[in-house]
Amino acid sequence: MYLRDILLRCARAGCYLPYWSQEILDGATRNLELQGRCQLRKQ
Repeated sequence: MYLRDILLRCARAGCYLPYWSQEILDGATRNLELQGRCQLRKQ
């Protein structure tokens, strides 16, 4: 198991609150859009 997975599981269990920077959120959103798993409304 990767460290990333352990940290996300601990956060899900309420052990800590992760901080997601705007750069990380933008990258995740971009990748989800490219994979067709997310569509954002462009206004």
